[in-house]
Amino acid sequence: MTHHKNPTDTLDRVRIIIADDHPIVRLAVAATFTSLPGYEIVALAKSGLDLLSALYKNHCDLIVTDLAMCWDAPETDGMALIRWLRFKYPAIPVVVFTMTTSISIIRELIQARVAGIVTKDEPLSELTKVCQYAQSGSKIAVSDMVARRLSASAPPAEIKRKLALSRKEREIVQLIARGMSLTEIARRSGRTTSTIGTQKMAAMRKLHLTSNAELIQYAMLHGLASS
Repeated sequence: MTHHKNPTDTLDRVRIIIADDHPIVRLAVAATFTSLPGYEIVALAKSGLDLLSALYKNHCDLIVTDLAMCWDAPETDGMALIRWLRFKYPAIPVVVFTMTTSISIIRELIQARVAGIVTKDEPLSELTKVCQYAQSGSKIAVSDMVARRLSASAPPAEIKRKLALSRKEREIVQLIARGMSLTEIARRSGRTTSTIGTQKMAAMRKLHLTSNAELIQYAMLHGLASS
């Protein structure tokens, strides 16, 4: 999916499957999306196995799932579910709605290429905002709380590398991580596209990165996207 869907026509609605082992959470999330135009709840799941079954039976445009749910197989953890979803259904964005604020788990989710991460300590309006952004399919979306956790947890070596960036280089990395093109950044900053490109390459050299994908992932993992 490469664009937002907002039409109210049934054929154009964003079809969502919601998975959470707490009935109150499932119903609250479902009610929130049902109240918004352009969304349709096609299934509710109470476990990972339920979610996989729902995906087999229903066409879906977006998955909103908890990370720690009751599985029929006790040895299977939430990250295994996420990795399987990304492997089996790579075209469907997965937004994780979770109680965890563990920075190691958040980074694992980013590396697993989920579309969005929101904590359950935040209002449901934050979940809908992240889901709307995640539907673009281009960049990972994280909630404000998750962004703050990432920014605060950067290890000393990474802080040193970030500080090596000039103010303008840091700004370019931030804006690229938020989905802006070099042309858009140039227009916003009043500089030429060539200058922006040169500063971007300088930032990548300092951070020891070789591609846009690495740059975006680094920014998300180390809190640069929210700085």
